[in-house]
Amino acid sequence: VVIAIIAILAGLLLPALAKAKFKAKVTNCTSNYRQWGISANMYAMNFEDKLPSFKMPRTGLNPWDVSIDMAPGIEPYGLTVPMWFCPTRPNEFTDADQWARKNLKRAISSIEDLNRYYRRSYGSFAIIKHNWWVPRNAG
Repeated sequence: VVIAIIAILAGLLLPALAKAKFKAKVTNCTSNYRQWGISANMYAMNFEDKLPSFKMPRTGLNPWDVSIDMAPGIEPYGLTVPMWFCPTRPNEFTDADQWARKNLKRAISSIEDLNRYYRRSYGSFAIIKHNWWVPRNAG
């Protein structure tokens, strides 16, 4: 009887715990957006109130394609590797980290590592799913 009661309670609690875990990831992702906003505004304060825009050798085909120069350009304003990835999409970080472990022989730990990953994986652009605010070059 005790085991059955514990099983019923566990069945009731596990969905609530999973929901709480997901909410924590969403909160972390939202915090990353906030930090992006702060970093971009700090950048803009030093560049005539213009948001970061880095030219690409060719125009990205998707709205989330940005120049690989963007990450090192914003790094002095507080950009960190965790801010680049949203915890609700863990495969994005896992792919980058596995690449770093294979090619750099260590975990991805710096913006320079992140830039190397994008340069070798995608060439002239990086992919960031939460960069709709980045100004686009027309050609």
